[in-house]
Amino acid sequence: MNQQSLQSYLDKLSSSAATPGGGAVAALTGAQAAALISMVCNLTKSKTKRAASNSADDDANDKPNDQAKEIQAINKRAEQARAQFDQLADDDIEGFTAVMTAYKMPKSNPQERSDQHTTLQDALKHAAQAPLQTATLASSLAQDIQRLSEIGNKNLITDVGIAALLIPATVQAARMNVLINLSSMQDEQFIKNALAALESATSQASPLTKLADSICTSLLN
Repeated sequence: MNQQSLQSYLDKLSSSAATPGGGAVAALTGAQAAALISMVCNLTKSKTKRAASNSADDDANDKPNDQAKEIQAINKRAEQARAQFDQLADDDIEGFTAVMTAYKMPKSNPQERSDQHTTLQDALKHAAQAPLQTATLASSLAQDIQRLSEIGNKNLITDVGIAALLIPATVQAARMNVLINLSSMQDEQFIKNALAALESATSQASPLTKLADSICTSLLN
């Protein structure tokens, strides 16, 4: 996905081709949230450096303070997540293609039906992995967004708020793509584990909707 222009991606998304689809959209929504986090971090660091340059203590300026270190750590996690989201978009396309291939396998005799069933079940598990990882990865950024709302550049609070909206959207979009695969799956333990992971991701991400609402309210005051 990272080699495509935005226009090329949107053209393919809107076409009659089966991929990219909702799973890729979910992952790239998460990538946009991660990019916004990085932007806020980078502009917060710039503001911190300017403020430090006005200080009389030059020796202290050479050492990042605790808050600056925290911003750097948040930025590093966001950059890593952005790269992972991009890969997950490709992984989702690959997983979907494998499922479609399995559905088209011949089923004209018992052996072929058995082979098709086994291949399909394996493909469904594979296809569920990318959106499941997308949901988990997105939810892992929730605390960083909460923290940026407190220590980030206040001129960018709306960008923090938009990232806060995108993360729950990413989780819910990915959740749908996991569930559609689970609905045809027969491995009960896999289903149980996947549902538990989705519940955890949703729980971590859902407070961000309230954060975004509070940011909207603060803009009117």
